[in-house]
Amino acid sequence: GRSLTPAFASDVPIARDYLYFHHEGKHALRVGDWKLVSFQENKDAWELYDLRTDRAERNDRSARHPDRVQEMAARWKSLTEEFARQAGP
Repeated sequence: GRSLTPAFASDVPIARDYLYFHHEGKHALRVGDWKLVSFQENKDAWELYDLRTDRAERNDRSARHPDRVQEMAARWKSLTEEFARQAGP
């Protein structure tokens, strides 16, 4: 983890490569302006949003960018496995 204190104290953005979310069947990964989300236990049902042009996440771009979906889904899976190893049994 990383402390959020500097961002709260002086409204300075925190440098990061990605934002990761995994909770109660909801999954997400944000890299730059792209956000990959799934609201189902089936992790193959991904939606992709370009937050630069679609902040409200209304236009799923997954069909137009299948390679990006595949790449980001693989990264999400890899991060999930890494975090599980770090957490231990």
